[in-house]
Amino acid sequence: MVPRVLLLIAVLARAEDIFINVASGDCPRTIVSPRAFRPNSVVRINLNTQPGYVIQVFCHGVTMLTKNTLRQGISCADFVLAIVDGSLRNEYCGRGRSLLYTSKKNEVIIEARTGLKGSAEFTCLFEAITN
Repeated sequence: MVPRVLLLIAVLARAEDIFINVASGDCPRTIVSPRAFRPNSVVRINLNTQPGYVIQVFCHGVTMLTKNTLRQGISCADFVLAIVDGSLRNEYCGRGRSLLYTSKKNEVIIEARTGLKGSAEFTCLFEAITN
């Protein structure tokens, strides 16, 4: 009997963490995704501010882009923009979406994840406001 060798090929996602301290009293700041955010990537934008403040996030121009321009039934597995607030996770996907979110605590994460077929663009404004 010939031994069988099982080959597993994993496509590793590219991951990037960005940390931003949001000072109270500052003007709203903006973060813009790189143009044509690459397939199979995860970017986590970790926002925090001082105790007694929360972070308000407004994301707009959330656009899922694909090689097939959404003709082949692209699903939410291909692009998700999530707001992670402690144990709460709110996910958004699709084209032309915008969202407004106020964190429960003084930290929040904006997470963008693309699948193998997807790429994306988005712009988010954020600021620290009193609790």
